[in-house]
Amino acid sequence: MLGTKNKKVKLIDVAKTANVSVATASLALANRPEISHATRQRVHQAKDDLGYKPLRVHVLDKKEKGKVKNKSNVKRFGYILVNSQLSDDAFSIEIHKLQDVASKMDIRLEVAAIEDTGSDDTFIKNVLNIATGLDGLILSNDISRDLIRRVYETGTPFIVIGSYEEISSEDLDIPVCSIDSDTIAMGHLAASHLIKAGHTKIAFICETLPKGQLNYRWLLGVKAALDDANIPVNPEYIQVADHLFAGGEPAAKAFSEMKEPPTAFIIPDIRVAGQFVVAMKLRGIEVDPKSFIIYGDKELTKRYQVENYPRIELNELTYQVALEKLDEICKHTHSYLHKVLLPFKFIDV
Repeated sequence: MLGTKNKKVKLIDVAKTANVSVATASLALANRPEISHATRQRVHQAKDDLGYKPLRVHVLDKKEKGKVKNKSNVKRFGYILVNSQLSDDAFSIEIHKLQDVASKMDIRLEVAAIEDTGSDDTFIKNVLNIATGLDGLILSNDISRDLIRRVYETGTPFIVIGSYEEISSEDLDIPVCSIDSDTIAMGHLAASHLIKAGHTKIAFICETLPKGQLNYRWLLGVKAALDDANIPVNPEYIQVADHLFAGGEPAAKAFSEMKEPPTAFIIPDIRVAGQFVVAMKLRGIEVDPKSFIIYGDKELTKRYQVENYPRIELNELTYQVALEKLDEICKHTHSYLHKVLLPFKFIDV
């Protein structure tokens, strides 16, 4: 297939031709090592066949030395997944949805994941290197206060999807815009729902619990709901694996060995929930779907066979609002806000 002058070729066209997601196409065109050589070749071939041209054009002359000029109206935004991997299903879906919205807005979204290097300074430098030259930056997952400050000092407009290190940003002396839902309210709703169903032995399961992040805030909400119902918190029912991709096996092992195991479970990660159900079945324990509350995208429930479980999910407009807000900040830096909270959905079954 050849490109046509009558139609502007977009990244989404390249992705469809190569039979990959928009996120994969973006990574392949950036020659990222996460993408296999065969897939990169297929995407580059689709790009050549369609006549797709890079959206960002830098033109320098002597008068403009040291300045970068964007000859197109298309913005170049970056998405950095902090302290996780692009192979994490939940973030893969987040990136895919952002890419779809970005393509419709004529925004080129470049994706990267930065994992902990053991050195905070090296880690932050890696993030800042990626941010160099971008029109705007999206940070997601394990966002620390120091990272926010260093990114702000570069002058690159940025937003955070989700929560960051501090429970409140009021003590920060720099503007931060985060797009999020009330994750404490999510945890409170989940626990309240199970309490109304008659459960008093409620477990909370996660892989990691970084301060201020989603799991941490969910747990605050769960504890508040238990306190409201005068139900004491049992520390044994709070199972944190302290290891990314540990899944639900550690919790299943712990609960199966208890004399009085929990009767209900709150797991703010569909992948972990699905793995926990399997781990319990392998021990001869069937978990009633109605004794569960999980969090995540509908697409993941089918992948991990938990589509019949009560679930809380993000507002479908989250990604559009995130990109629109970042675009607004790029035009007017005074548009920074501390937080944009969107309503969330509870799906009962």
